[in-house]
Amino acid sequence: MERHLRKFEEEPELEVLNGRYGPYIAYKGNNYRLPKTLAERAKELTLEECMTVVKEQDEKPKTTARKRTYSKKNDTYHLNRLHGSRKDDRGKGIVPKPGSPVL
Repeated sequence: MERHLRKFEEEPELEVLNGRYGPYIAYKGNNYRLPKTLAERAKELTLEECMTVVKEQDEKPKTTARKRTYSKKNDTYHLNRLHGSRKDDRGKGIVPKPGSPVL
């Protein structure tokens, strides 16, 4: 499998590479995913198309995973935000902490 698919003389830091999960763009130390429509013809991409992908993905906000909240008051984990509607008998969105006495 060929790793380097395309380099640009005008922009030496920009490369189109073939990775484990398909082609991607490497630019200034960052990697950018190619949309499926462009991934099919990764070897023929122009500099303008690559820079468009880089600009679009730089504008997207980064997402972060939510953390599990812990309440010392009644020694329970709050799981609703992470695990949907996992509820105890009283219909509240809490589950006792493992190893704690049942309320």
